[in-house]
Amino acid sequence: MGLSKKQSHVEFFTSELYGGPPQFRDIPAPGQSAFSIIPELFGQQSRGTVTLENEAPRPVYVSVLVKACSLANKIVVKGEGTKDIVKGSWPPSEEHHKLETGEDWVRFVQKHATTCYHAAGTCKMGKSDDERAVVDGNLKVHGMRGLRVADTSIMPKLHSGHTQTDMV
Repeated sequence: MGLSKKQSHVEFFTSELYGGPPQFRDIPAPGQSAFSIIPELFGQQSRGTVTLENEAPRPVYVSVLVKACSLANKIVVKGEGTKDIVKGSWPPSEEHHKLETGEDWVRFVQKHATTCYHAAGTCKMGKSDDERAVVDGNLKVHGMRGLRVADTSIMPKLHSGHTQTDMV
């Protein structure tokens, strides 16, 4: 994906019963438990404007997510700390814990993958005579009195993690 060797490509986000996509709305009954391990991609490739032609993920993202989901599944289903505890997928109607082939994972990713963009770099900082600049060095929007942009959109380059992470 064009990342440096120091940048992470995938993060495994784990949570006790993360309530994300629609298939995870079911809540375990008393005495039951569930958790999730969600592969997330990092290292954006896009610069400039963001437009969506369709909802299908790009092939390179599908490929990386397929490998990440397959690895996450192996960690949970066959890992030393979990193989004797995990009894199946959640919700019980799902069977992704049984997937083995790349083709199975491609179908799973294409059906279930969602996007959560932490957009950044969309509001260039620069002088008012730079036609591409949106804000000045004090984050004031050019040509708008009393308006500032104070989020990750002014960051020219993202780190390879969550944008809400404190950059120390």
